[in-house]
Amino acid sequence: MLRTLKLALIIGALVLAPLALRADSMSEDLSLSIPSTTLTVGIETFSVTPFAQFNPAYGTLNSFTVTLAGSVNWSTTVPAPEAGIDMYLSFPGASNNLIASPDFTTPGIIKINLSSGTVTYGPYLSDLTGMGNTMLDFIVAADDGDIISTVTPGLSGTITYNYTPAPTPECCSFLLFGTGLIGLVLAVRKRSRHAPPGWLGSIHARV
Repeated sequence: MLRTLKLALIIGALVLAPLALRADSMSEDLSLSIPSTTLTVGIETFSVTPFAQFNPAYGTLNSFTVTLAGSVNWSTTVPAPEAGIDMYLSFPGASNNLIASPDFTTPGIIKINLSSGTVTYGPYLSDLTGMGNTMLDFIVAADDGDIISTVTPGLSGTITYNYTPAPTPECCSFLLFGTGLIGLVLAVRKRSRHAPPGWLGSIHARV
């Protein structure tokens, strides 16, 4: 009985080990359009369009990546080289910025390409896990009186969730099948040890 249990556990481990290593990903689209806006306090915050959180029914969220790209038109009355503008992507209320752009000093059309890389920070993963929608803040920091706007069609990007899928019913079926198969083999072997000589041959002859 103990040997049967050990073999069943081994079969289960062999079946489930590849599934534990399996990973998957899914993406949500991001977009942002900014009308012509004059900065009055040096910082302006715009909300990226809401996107779906990672549904925990799909599995366990391990990490995510965010990209946001496009062009911003910036005008300023501050002479060079004192002029400057930079942009950030952040979670609402977060103390740390998720992505920061370089500091731009030449007015005109600025092409930006923000990428977070792979993020595994636990609190961010918790904020992104749920059954509803969430959003990101696009923060612009420049001088008072500077004017900004996005160039058509605006900023766009993606947030990609990297996760380990939850076990499926098929996985359990494979485990049960493997356990039952090993039990059947052991039962036949045990019976053959206690059976009189030639009994297997007689069965074959009848067939």
